Amino acid sequence: MEDKNKYYTFYVIKRIWKNYASGSMKLLLIALFCNAIVALTTPALPELIRRVIDDIFVNSNREMLTILPLIAILIMFIRALGTYGANVAINYIGQKIVGFLQKDLYKAILNSDMSYINSIHSARFISSFTADTTKLRETMSSVVVNLSRNILMVLGLVGYLFYVDPTLATIFFLVLPPAAIGLRMLGKRLRKAIRMSLEEIGTLSALVSETLKGMRIIRAFGKERIHSEKASSIIDQVVSLSMKGVKARSASAPIMEIVTGFAIAGIIYYAGNKSLDGLMSVGSFMAFTTAAGLLYDPLKAVANLQAMLQEGVAASQRLFPILDNKPKIINPDKPLEIKKFKGSLKFSKVNFSYNNDRQDKILREISLDIEPGQTAALVGPSGAGKSTLLNLVPRFYDVSSGSVLLDDYDLRDLSLSNVRSASSLVSQDALIFDISIKENIIFGCDGISDEIFLKVCKDSLVDDFVKDLPDKYQTLVGESGVRLSGGQKQRIAIARAMIKDAPILLLDEATSSLDSESEKKVQEALDKLMKDKTALIVAHRLSTIKNVDVIYVIDNGAIVEQGTHKELVNKNGLYAFLFKTQFLGDKVE
Repeated sequence: MEDKNKYYTFYVIKRIWKNYASGSMKLLLIALFCNAIVALTTPALPELIRRVIDDIFVNSNREMLTILPLIAILIMFIRALGTYGANVAINYIGQKIVGFLQKDLYKAILNSDMSYINSIHSARFISSFTADTTKLRETMSSVVVNLSRNILMVLGLVGYLFYVDPTLATIFFLVLPPAAIGLRMLGKRLRKAIRMSLEEIGTLSALVSETLKGMRIIRAFGKERIHSEKASSIIDQVVSLSMKGVKARSASAPIMEIVTGFAIAGIIYYAGNKSLDGLMSVGSFMAFTTAAGLLYDPLKAVANLQAMLQEGVAASQRLFPILDNKPKIINPDKPLEIKKFKGSLKFSKVNFSYNNDRQDKILREISLDIEPGQTAALVGPSGAGKSTLLNLVPRFYDVSSGSVLLDDYDLRDLSLSNVRSASSLVSQDALIFDISIKENIIFGCDGISDEIFLKVCKDSLVDDFVKDLPDKYQTLVGESGVRLSGGQKQRIAIARAMIKDAPILLLDEATSSLDSESEKKVQEALDKLMKDKTALIVAHRLSTIKNVDVIYVIDNGAIVEQGTHKELVNKNGLYAFLFKTQFLGDKVE
């Protein structure tokens, strides 16, 4: 994660403008133009009041009785059009910014290394998609409004105040510098409170996500009270931090009100003396106080700009590091593109650790050869490194040293898309998307004919259960395939691999979580899937791999035995121990 201090206020505005808002120049110009209209017509209001009082009520000018009401209608009509145009344009810009941010964020997540994805809770990413992007949109909208409408309004009204009475205007503005100092101090406190609040919201999102996924376990173990207390603690923390932000943000308005109170007191005293001496008309005094009153809201908004910016900076400190994360597993500068793979795999002196720590190796000096069409199994205790070894084939991770060769080409010399086109993965927890069964099976493989699709579904035994469903292959399966059994989900995953028809098949404990009946059907589908393919299988149930070509026994990250099932049983080593233990009915972890 990058240094959060680099995401300071000016950097955030500049980056959002350059990357996400610069394409909306026409909309921005419309917003600026409309805001300028609203701002520049604002000083006309106190001038209108001055004319009404002096010309109509004091001088009894009947001509103005007709002209001034028409001018008032015209001014308000122009302001209404300007306000509508500005609000629509600014909100459209804000929505486009959020859309572009979310697209970039999604791409960044898709392109991130697996190690980075696994280091951050999924709810943290979801929080960035919603809360952080929305906060940045609000910040940019506030900046546009303040830099156009409010600042122009302040300048226009200030100019008008000096036009009415320079001395009176000077008295009014003498008290502003102390307010600016106070607001700057509040801004720093607000940034910290908002950032911490957003982080706690992310933590809460993670807890809610885990609770929904683990509801059965929570209830089965009677842990509702513990999770409720944990949620309450996090929510209380969010409320506490949010209130710190609210207090810091809310303090800006009272500061301006106190300052304005002193200014008004000075105005009344000075203007009262001038009026008593006959040097200021009632209309001029009313115009001045009206302009000063109209100045309050835009001045307060400009003062709050610092607070709004700090909220945006706090959001950016969570959002931009994700966007700025640079994946380490990337395409080479000049990648080789292999049109058709034979399917041979070779691991040559492979060492691997998740953080490149030489003292904490997951894999140690792994060397093995798998010929095209050969089936190899990886066996060993949990944590031995079997799944890690499997994950090196599609380059989910890169080796720390050594090499993995696909048809004698180093994986790092091929493009990622080329490498991943060579293999299909079927894992223990088959991921099923919340779409139809057909969409789950085809999964982006366009141009598949109905004939091939139906053949794959029959070979994978998917058709056995789909034919009884009311909507057949258009049946929606729910979140994570909740409407399907474990065996049904595995068969869909196998069908998905059959559709892809890659030369290498990676099976990561594909049957370990199934009951005997489901396992038999899934194993039957797997046998059809593995025909004429290179297969690398991670297995805990050793009965499923007795007929593979070669078995590699891995313990503590190293290959300790290799051979056929019969050879390894006769060796009476680790494999024989694991096999006999399972044969006796004990579960091997």
